Amino acid sequence: MDDVLKGILEYPLSRSTHKQKREEILKNFPVLKSSMHNNFLILNNYLIQSPQRFFLKSVCQLYSDFLESRHHKMGDALKEYIFKHEAELNGALLNLEEINKYNWHDNVISNKNFQLLRFINQTLHPTYLKMVESVLCPLLRIAAHFSRIDRKAGTEGLDIYQIVAELKNTNLYETTKPYNHIMRNGIAHGGIVYLQNEIKYYDKGEEEKKDDREIIKIFDDLVDVCNALIIALIVFLLIHQSNYCKLPQQLLIYELIEETKNPWWEIEGCVPQELTKISQLNIFARSKTSDFRKNQFFAVQSCLLAGMFSPEYDRYFLSIDSEKSNIGYLSFNGKKLRNIPIQQNARIEDYLTALEDIAISRKHNKYLKTFYQINAVLMSFKLHWEIIKSKKRSISVRISKIHRNGWGLVLNSKVFIENPNGEITKDYIKRWCRKIVSKSLKHARRQRSIIKFFRYLPLGYAHISVFRKDYRRRRLADFGLESDLVCVIQIKKIKRIRCPDIYKSETELFRKYHIAWNRSWLEEISAKN
Repeated sequence: MDDVLKGILEYPLSRSTHKQKREEILKNFPVLKSSMHNNFLILNNYLIQSPQRFFLKSVCQLYSDFLESRHHKMGDALKEYIFKHEAELNGALLNLEEINKYNWHDNVISNKNFQLLRFINQTLHPTYLKMVESVLCPLLRIAAHFSRIDRKAGTEGLDIYQIVAELKNTNLYETTKPYNHIMRNGIAHGGIVYLQNEIKYYDKGEEEKKDDREIIKIFDDLVDVCNALIIALIVFLLIHQSNYCKLPQQLLIYELIEETKNPWWEIEGCVPQELTKISQLNIFARSKTSDFRKNQFFAVQSCLLAGMFSPEYDRYFLSIDSEKSNIGYLSFNGKKLRNIPIQQNARIEDYLTALEDIAISRKHNKYLKTFYQINAVLMSFKLHWEIIKSKKRSISVRISKIHRNGWGLVLNSKVFIENPNGEITKDYIKRWCRKIVSKSLKHARRQRSIIKFFRYLPLGYAHISVFRKDYRRRRLADFGLESDLVCVIQIKKIKRIRCPDIYKSETELFRKYHIAWNRSWLEEISAKN
């Protein structure tokens, strides 16, 4: 991967957003500063998307330490293992990406018994099984493989049960905690009995009962562990790319998708194909504009970056679709691309000598050119404004609901707040009280129809829980009194509404806000000070 070629192909409007993303990635994964390149935008999803951003940092660190240690002790053996099991690792990346895209990871699950059981039976059970077999198993098999080598045992037949047993007495035991053998076999072989508020799993004379909510927590923990393992593997491979010269194909495809993503263009996927005498990488793109010049640039950019990230193919074929029609296609000769020298003064035209075929539809309208130019300017303002806002953003409303009570609105909200410059303190919360309430109320009103009259009523009562760490919405809904709950802010204008404060909390009246500080949080910050 060469930064010179990527600099030629970088779309100007994406330059600032990509720079900001890379800075944030390096802030969270400073070890990447030792990387020989900056092709790590794939990690951005693990900072902003749900459920990726909830990955377990302790597991990520454990697995990173294991990979680094094994690299220094048995680098050649590790390189050989990764090369030999590339298809398996590609499958783990692909399956985890697919599971992460499900839209229910951050939802609050209904307490109604039938809906909850249906969600567990139809959604969680098959997904749990798929994740154990196709994601957790291949990722932990690396550690189990070398653990057996260390104790001079055979490395054949490492299924998930043997892997967990192998790692049970190692420092990687934490990575296996979400795996339950009886639960896994019960799901796989139909050993499930539904009880009242519980599910019984049985397998070969063994049985285990799990509470409905406990099952959801086990699944969420498994997702967080798998995302942590994948992050550790990605970071390790990016740092040591010079040693592990052939990265897993799926990792390169995801990097290509991130590098080329912009408001008008998105790559939906790539499929390798073996033809009669050549190997071909099929790239499927979706265009969101009819501007011929943009589509032409994005198409060439995507193919050339694909050739840079995955140079082993003889041909690169790009198919372009849009919501209304097929826009066109183009293809590059991979062998010619590899023979073109990369130079500091190179131009994009120098690489077009490898172009084999191109057909992109073009609409002839003299007014459209001006429209496209105006649209590009407006989009530039929008993208840069988003960058400015993201640097100032410190409050995230996770759950916010309103209902009418008499003359006013009753607001119930869960808010995550962070301090970019340090720890959360009482003074910091007080400084942001007004903003916390206003953002929560605005968020709740947006969820109501504009024709609902009570949406416009004044605020009569507010009960806002403030957290210093982000969690899934369903976790925040039933959080309890752990130390990540900082306080509860109340506004009491409707006097007849009464709500008890947090148990054994320290209460304080600050202006019009009644603040109950969580005892667990207070004890933790007192211990630190």
